[in-house]
Amino acid sequence: KFEFTACRNSYDYIYTVEELTELHGKKLQAKRNHCNRFEQDHPDARTEVITPENLALCREMVKKWYEVHEWNEQIEQEKTAISRAFDHFEAVHMDGLMLIDNGEVIAFSMGARMNEQYYDVCFEKAYSAINGAYAMINREFSRMIAEKYPEVRFLNREDDMGSEGLRRAKESYQPTVLLEKYTADWKES
Repeated sequence: KFEFTACRNSYDYIYTVEELTELHGKKLQAKRNHCNRFEQDHPDARTEVITPENLALCREMVKKWYEVHEWNEQIEQEKTAISRAFDHFEAVHMDGLMLIDNGEVIAFSMGARMNEQYYDVCFEKAYSAINGAYAMINREFSRMIAEKYPEVRFLNREDDMGSEGLRRAKESYQPTVLLEKYTADWKES
């Protein structure tokens, strides 16, 4: 009665917490190199937990991020989702972490716990011109989640929205599971 069609742009990328916090092994050597390079280039950079009091700093960073990125329908939807997450940060029990250098937020990540073993990384933004900023916020946010929720085993870093660049980036972390999603269309008999 139904015809199922894979929706590749909606597949979720799921990783173990250990993989993203430690970046062990040859397959993640490039990510370790990005983090090491970032730490060398930005020795005074620090992380700070996102709170309602400092959330405005992330809003400002996102505003700047969108000013330099190409617009499409999915970006517009993402912008709306991030704005709503900011507006309801406490109500939806989100966690967040900022990466700050020279007093400016250069990256942040936010998410929420799905259940005992899974955590959903909903948003991650960094200035791509800053070498290693994405790798650093990914690693540091993963470490924060591992410390706060030691029973969480998997991080769901969501889909790639059909963006080839985002797909390559998410695949480069070697997901443990690529969670397939499908649409179901009614078939006339």
